[in-house]
Amino acid sequence: MAERTESIGTGAPEAGVPSPVVPNPWPLDASFRADGLWIAGQSAVALAARYGTPLLVFDRSDLVARLRAVGRAFPKTFYAVKAFSAHDGHGLKMLAASGVACALLSGRRSDAVTKRAAELGIENVFQGVEDKLAVFRQLIEQKRVGASETGFMGDELVDLAVLTRCGFACAPREAPEAVRTRVHYVAQAGAGRGAVREVCELVMRAQRTYDAALAKYLA
Repeated sequence: MAERTESIGTGAPEAGVPSPVVPNPWPLDASFRADGLWIAGQSAVALAARYGTPLLVFDRSDLVARLRAVGRAFPKTFYAVKAFSAHDGHGLKMLAASGVACALLSGRRSDAVTKRAAELGIENVFQGVEDKLAVFRQLIEQKRVGASETGFMGDELVDLAVLTRCGFACAPREAPEAVRTRVHYVAQAGAGRGAVREVCELVMRAQRTYDAALAKYLA
């Protein structure tokens, strides 16, 4: 008796054929057989037994075809996506509430940053900055504080001008070596993954304001 096979991989377009991007999660040659799911000539059951679960299995040729389909569907459309950490955001709110004025300096411009800063109540937002040192000096003059009384966190070479002049320089762990070796503190957490929160809490502990902030949540 012939084995019954049900093809389910109908979502991917044929190579070289213009096609809309079809939301089908199955590779083109995926199929259900009597002994379970097969993908690219491999038994999903056998793969799971060998590598454990959860397990992601990709058919390279099918994946390439899908990516090319996306490229054809959006030939002249570009998207800018900026991700923010909720933990970092709450850390900034706690730091500001403790009495520390916060500011954002960025060489790029992003509506997402503007919106996020507004949500966090950060009024000092500078975007599209080519000379961060000049803006930094302008800001500390406005706030009537010395450079040694400020902290700055940066992750690139363009931040060194400020990092080497502020009182407390910080960087996330992914920063280049030239940056990491010139700051006072390198966060253990990654950029966008809690590095800002780590530094905020470090500053609050040093200023003995963290316990009071924490007490509000334990009341």
